[in-house]
Amino acid sequence: MEREELIILLSVIAGVAVVIGVVRWKQAWLETLDMFDWLHWFAVSIGLAQLAFILWYYIPLMRWKSGGGYFLFYGQDLGEPRDKFISDFLFTDSTYRAVMTCFVALQLGVCAVFVTRLRTTRKISWGMCGISGPFMFWTEITLIVLAWVGWTILCAQYTDPSSHDMSKVHAIGVGVFISCSLAYVGLMSWNVYVLFKRLNYLETAEFALLALLLGSSIALGIHFIYYALKKAPDAWVTEHLAFVLFVVCHMLLFYIDSNNIRQVPDPLVTTLVSVFDGVRIDL
Repeated sequence: MEREELIILLSVIAGVAVVIGVVRWKQAWLETLDMFDWLHWFAVSIGLAQLAFILWYYIPLMRWKSGGGYFLFYGQDLGEPRDKFISDFLFTDSTYRAVMTCFVALQLGVCAVFVTRLRTTRKISWGMCGISGPFMFWTEITLIVLAWVGWTILCAQYTDPSSHDMSKVHAIGVGVFISCSLAYVGLMSWNVYVLFKRLNYLETAEFALLALLLGSSIALGIHFIYYALKKAPDAWVTEHLAFVLFVVCHMLLFYIDSNNIRQVPDPLVTTLVSVFDGVRIDL
């Protein structure tokens, strides 16, 4: 993917996000903040921190690629960077490996708590095409666990000692982590979607943006895998960007769900309305 195409893609996504953000701020921003519970705050905070961490490594690489030189903390131009791929950083930078593993663990843990709360607290039916709610729940939990297993496998070995090429162990770990991560995010998105009995225009736009971001992440991931197998030197460009969009998908998903809390019937309100029939109560 050329630099101009990346700029166009990011501009479109940013434009849609800004429009939705401005509308949300104008209509119900304070209310939305009030409805955030600890899990939504925690998930969005983790996402923002992880996003900043990824960009901390990615932006200098893009500056170097665009001809601006590869600058570190003190402004030294070190020439062409040796490490460009995420796996390069995982196996050459202990700080990157430790911090990113922590982010992945927190992200998966928050998602596990989220799907558990959907099942035990909200009593929302997840049935789809005859599939029962418990089956969906255990499928999601299994995918989250397998995603963590995939991450630990890909962190176990990078190169084959005999050939010095990427090892099969690493390739299997990457495949398991990516496929299971995309699957559990897809199922979680469906779970959040069925919570909305009726979508207004803004909520429809939010789900459309989520689908666009997730689809873009998948497309960029496929682009990366294809060119990485061809040993293209610039394949790392779309690898980091795909990871960035995947993290943004997590944040947006929890943000969308937080806005729907006020649409879930409150048992206290339902009881008061039934007792004081005909009396309007504003809480």
